[in-house]
Amino acid sequence: MSERPVFSVVEGAAQLARIPSFISSRIVKYTYGTGAGWPIEKVRSHPKISEDHIKKHKYINDINNKEYVGRCFSVFANKDEELKVGQVNYCNIYYVLNIKY
Repeated sequence: MSERPVFSVVEGAAQLARIPSFISSRIVKYTYGTGAGWPIEKVRSHPKISEDHIKKHKYINDINNKEYVGRCFSVFANKDEELKVGQVNYCNIYYVLNIKY
């Protein structure tokens, strides 16, 4: 048994950090994403967005005069998904200025 167990753990971690390919991926603990306003056409084709949500959060963008729905969520990575080191995930995000609810 080591006389300094904490030092042994730190030394082991430091040795593993020198091996660049030791960790190749991780499983994400949560779903990650961002809130966004989506064009109404996209929202209507989405199976998980209800008509109640659409009615409550629908608005007209005063820049392009088109309908959008606020408080939608664009996912980058889902819970329990494996992400490789260096992997980049993209999602379509619609940024809308001058939102009026």
